[in-house]
Amino acid sequence: LAPDEYGALTMVVLRMLAFMPGSGGAPQVRAPDGGSREADAAQQRPMRTSSPEPAAAAAQPPAPSRALQALGADRTRAVLLPQGPAEPEMPEPPADYGEADAARRAVPGQAAPAAASAGFPITELGTRWFELVQRLIAEGAINALVRELAWQAQCIAADEAGDTLRWKLRVEQQSLRSDTNRDRLQAAITQVLGRPARIEIEAGAPEDTPARREAARRERLQRAADELIQGDPVVLAMREQFKTARIVPGSVRPI
Repeated sequence: LAPDEYGALTMVVLRMLAFMPGSGGAPQVRAPDGGSREADAAQQRPMRTSSPEPAAAAAQPPAPSRALQALGADRTRAVLLPQGPAEPEMPEPPADYGEADAARRAVPGQAAPAAASAGFPITELGTRWFELVQRLIAEGAINALVRELAWQAQCIAADEAGDTLRWKLRVEQQSLRSDTNRDRLQAAITQVLGRPARIEIEAGAPEDTPARREAARRERLQRAADELIQGDPVVLAMREQFKTARIVPGSVRPI
């Protein structure tokens, strides 16, 4: 069997050339005497040979098979199939999006929180003590329990007029009111401010402490971040396009 139609045609042509007339392949039979002259005359006549034309046959390309024709038709139909509607593009943010976002981000981080948003009364002494504690922490003057004492204390009285700085603090936890922690805090203030410091601690429930101020600040920033992402034009457009989209609670973090 030939692998294709062209090879089969070539084999047939070659086989015809092998069996050309007058090739002497078949044995000759001697005719009887009566017809010897006719046989001799027939042998003397020139033999007309008819050779096939393989070149002309080979010049013609083989017809494509039905499988190839079907494949070509399928490809043509696939190209001509109508395309579906294009996916909707995401809407571009408005031109003033960057300016509005920058305006919403312009929240003073160093400003003291308002009393209404903090949830506890804000005092002037509390602000002074908060700034002093931040300075002590920034310079690495306090750590561990001494830092926790300053962080959880409320300043209820202060005297900076004399040579010795005097601070009166209110602390609730008994473990923080030890003499050792108080002496270390006094030494740290003296080292940072360059003036002798004297601290008096009383037991009680503090209100305006650096810890509560920091917690109120973080809560305020988190609330502002949530409001910012909820009103973002890009987020609103995505939620309008994808009806089931939602913002995972706790996934937004203020910068």
